[in-house]
Amino acid sequence: MALEDEARAAQAIDAALKRSFYENHTGSSVREINQITLVILAAHALFSGLKTAGFLGTAADEMTWGFVCYILNIVLAVTLYNGRGHFQLLLMYGGGAMLVTLWAGLNGSSARRGSQDKSAKKRLGFLSAYRAMMMLLTVVAIFAVDTAQFPRRYAKVETWGTSLMDLGVGSFVFSSGLVSARLPQSYTFLQGFQQTGILGLMGIVRALLVKGSGYHEHTSEYGVHWNFFLTLALLPPLLPLSRLVWRRIPSFLVQGILVAILYEMALQLTGLQNWVLLAQRDTLISANKEGLASFGGYIAIFLMGLDAGALVLKPTGQNRKASTILLLTALLFWFAYSFMTTLPIPKSLRRQGKFQIGATGPWQASRRLANAPYIFWVAAHNYGFLLALMLIEQGFTWVGTKFSKPDSAKERRKQLVQKKTGKVVAGENGKPSKATTINESLLLNLVNKHSLKVFLFANLLTGVLNLSLGTKLMKLSDMQGVGIILAYSLVTCAAAFILDRVNLPF
Repeated sequence: MALEDEARAAQAIDAALKRSFYENHTGSSVREINQITLVILAAHALFSGLKTAGFLGTAADEMTWGFVCYILNIVLAVTLYNGRGHFQLLLMYGGGAMLVTLWAGLNGSSARRGSQDKSAKKRLGFLSAYRAMMMLLTVVAIFAVDTAQFPRRYAKVETWGTSLMDLGVGSFVFSSGLVSARLPQSYTFLQGFQQTGILGLMGIVRALLVKGSGYHEHTSEYGVHWNFFLTLALLPPLLPLSRLVWRRIPSFLVQGILVAILYEMALQLTGLQNWVLLAQRDTLISANKEGLASFGGYIAIFLMGLDAGALVLKPTGQNRKASTILLLTALLFWFAYSFMTTLPIPKSLRRQGKFQIGATGPWQASRRLANAPYIFWVAAHNYGFLLALMLIEQGFTWVGTKFSKPDSAKERRKQLVQKKTGKVVAGENGKPSKATTINESLLLNLVNKHSLKVFLFANLLTGVLNLSLGTKLMKLSDMQGVGIILAYSLVTCAAAFILDRVNLPF
């Protein structure tokens, strides 16, 4: 009996530790989250500069610096160098990018004029970088949150507030909308429901594994049975539906804004918000109220991502116009978010009690509800992030072509043979050269190509490590914690390479 009592006491202590670790968080400031984004952009600029200057001549060089610029940078930004340390990372990576760019300008870029074929020019490197960096940040965060080195203010908030992981959830949905813009007009509801079936099956399997393994659950995130995979499963049919609505409302952006407004009205004026926050979980629907209700907000985010995708996928000759529209749209959403979260609260609304009163205004962002401030914040951040990546790509492409070294005679002969015969000329290793833009990353391309599979693998690996180590993850030293996060990230990146060589049925 004594041993059983000790075991129960140990389990109770572990359960209390997990609750304090995962629940009742209030988040961080939007400013701090933007600082992390700037650090990521600075590291991307450094990689682009290294690639443009010709320092990354082999695949091994690319992978090494890809890990340094993307994985190591993200891990440090969300662990040991959080907060004030962001300035140090920004100085290191941003300063490095400027020095490399200066070197390329003075000594000449290794990029060859005319060395990119048509398929490379049609690819949008910044779009691949956007999706891959968003995925890498998500992958790192879902495991790092289980360690003490990951600040609790970056974890998902309980109800009201903003955090890095809350932004990641919305950005994932935004990215799904963005990539859906690539799908042809012939894409049907049947095809959408087929994708729904695959993602829904993943969600059901995950729910069963979580229930069967006793894995820690935070029910206020999505509900008792619901999870993020089930939310993603409902998105594919929205594409053909939104294209039908296009006949009446020919703008995905306007569609998204209208959905956001109507959903916010439903939250505030019909009692939906109070039901989500206060209702007992005594039925199957109320048990999963967060996942079901918040989908209204994710519809709006998906449509806004679809608008961004339709914009940036236009012919490259319209890049300047696309940049301007991205900037104006980002500013519009930043204004909408700032306005809603600082709006004075009328006394009449206070007395009616219809509006949730936050710290500074009636409308605070809530991932749990996916309300209008959350929608506008996610949209503003992603439009701005896309714009920054587009400008970085355009800038380094200009540097690479402006200061490129003259083509060698051998290179010109290879291009002439290719032009006359239509055949791809083999590279130095005897294999056909893969067309890339000047500053594309091999690591980011692979993560982008297999993003859903990488996300699924990262979730499985996170679950295995959590079940194996339990609360030990929460008690690691800084060196141990960062070390295991880096090892986990390295394994996940290796999985992307393996997945590129294995044909899976989804």
